[in-house]
Amino acid sequence: MRRLVIITDEEPEVKHLWNSWEVASGRIEGDVLTVKMRNKSTLVVEAIDPQLVADIVLSHDPTSEIVKGKLGIKRVAFTEHVEDKTDAKEQLVKALKALLDEIEE
Repeated sequence: MRRLVIITDEEPEVKHLWNSWEVASGRIEGDVLTVKMRNKSTLVVEAIDPQLVADIVLSHDPTSEIVKGKLGIKRVAFTEHVEDKTDAKEQLVKALKALLDEIEE
């Protein structure tokens, strides 16, 4: 199965490849389509016909790239969710040290 290709305005040389089942939810407000992914990343597409773009994003047989200039798309932005890699144990140790420092003062 071919993946949907997303090309953002900020990184036109990078192709993001998505499967439609990665989509958690989406909404259309005016001419803006906002798609939330299961990994908490977000795609925002401003288009003349955002419903058409939504149909392509949710399709299991994508045939077009989601990129500015095609399908009446005016803007494409992608915000990737990055997990906080801080170790829970490390956070606990810092909190305990801070608490002990407060008690000693």
